[in-house]
Amino acid sequence: MALQRRPDSGFWERFLFILFVAASIIPIWLPHYLPLVDIPQHAAQVASFRELIAGNPFLAENLTVNWFTPYLTGYLLLYVLSSILPVVIALKVLVSLAVAGVPMATGLLLRSLGADVRLRWLAIPASYSFAVYWGFLSYIVAVPLAILLIALTVRFERSPSLRFGLAVSAFAAFLFFSHVVAFGFASAVSVAYLLAMNIRRPRRFLVLTTPFFIVLPVVLVWLFRLLQSESAVQASGIEWGSLSERMTVLFAQVAGMDGKGYLLSVLLLGCVALLPYLSGCRISRRPERWAPLLVGVTIFVAFPSVALNTYFLHHRLAVFLVPLWLVIWDPPRKAKVFPLVIASFAIGSWIAFNVSRFNEFSRLSNSFENVMESAEPGKKMAGLLVCNSVTVFANPVFLHFVAWYQAEKKGLADMSFATTHPSLVRYRDMDKARVRDHALWYPLEFDWKAHGGETYDYYLVCAPDDLLKQIFGDHFDALNVKAVDRPWWLFARKERNSGDSQ
Repeated sequence: MALQRRPDSGFWERFLFILFVAASIIPIWLPHYLPLVDIPQHAAQVASFRELIAGNPFLAENLTVNWFTPYLTGYLLLYVLSSILPVVIALKVLVSLAVAGVPMATGLLLRSLGADVRLRWLAIPASYSFAVYWGFLSYIVAVPLAILLIALTVRFERSPSLRFGLAVSAFAAFLFFSHVVAFGFASAVSVAYLLAMNIRRPRRFLVLTTPFFIVLPVVLVWLFRLLQSESAVQASGIEWGSLSERMTVLFAQVAGMDGKGYLLSVLLLGCVALLPYLSGCRISRRPERWAPLLVGVTIFVAFPSVALNTYFLHHRLAVFLVPLWLVIWDPPRKAKVFPLVIASFAIGSWIAFNVSRFNEFSRLSNSFENVMESAEPGKKMAGLLVCNSVTVFANPVFLHFVAWYQAEKKGLADMSFATTHPSLVRYRDMDKARVRDHALWYPLEFDWKAHGGETYDYYLVCAPDDLLKQIFGDHFDALNVKAVDRPWWLFARKERNSGDSQ
């Protein structure tokens, strides 16, 4: 394929792009604890994995390692980083690299297809994806890798060889162990590109898709084991979600938002939709430029919301539609400056908005930090968080904050991802009474007996004073207040204080 001539982006455009990408990750470094919902659980997973490797007898009695998981890459990268950095800092490094990797990988994809590489600017806000705000660590890490797999496929199609094919296959396998959904999406889009390029050469198309089929047996073995061994997966159904739900997710995703900042979201959506045209780009007529977007949109619309006991599935895919949208535009004959000025203003406003609210979250989470200082390490803690959200974020950002105890103090904290099938570290006794999903989302329905109240040394509660007795019922008098910085409370069982802890 003859690539169209790209206008030279120039030194200053490249310099400003890198500057804005670097500025986009500043919010991640403002609070001590990130306001990304699931992130504490992933920190707890890796911290416990480290302790199991080190031979911690308390955790080894309760936990075991699940090596065959498609979440492995993110966890192992965090494990390596946390070997030289505190886990909180290691998380910020990994999330920062993954977030910055999205516009960088988008630029490589645009360049490989002969598109206008300057459009990568419009992928900067999209790097704060639905998965980022919900703290899906493995998926966050997998997104730039998935975009790179598509770019690698483009280059493989142009210069196929056995060695190159094995490299594509190895990278695809690496992506599967990063996240199976990202792997599946990137593979489908890559195959669509190969088909569009070889529609009149079916034999060549089949040969070029071989690297993806080589990985398929690994995927099928994992899926078979999952369906055979996980009762929760066997009992789970499929929910598709509505089209309006998908459009809402896409609206927020394009703008790099979580549902807040409506007017700013409209501005950013307008930039992504219109600036390619205003820059002088024109929609390509080549099918290989359209096929990835058409297949990506089709998967996004058709993919379920819930399946295999995993939630928020199609929501995660929206992040890929921005790079695929930018791919369909042919570069202009002459570069224009004013669209870049508009993009700079919009993206700068978005960065300032995130800096403001991440900084506000830092202030709001101080009470949590103060209370957790009083918890001794190596114990069991249950989290019952009625007030699990803040006004500056749309998601329940405090939902899993109890897991920071497990991440930083070598104990156990419930609700725990050790009860879920893709996790690296899992409970040995999956049926034991403990705080699970229901009490996590509905802490006022906590049941002392059903949720194993007597097995915990500590109870982390975030609630107004008048709800405390409602949470614990008749067992409230069996607790001592270990620390309080309203609305956060740390309770300890009185038996623990007398030396009769479990």
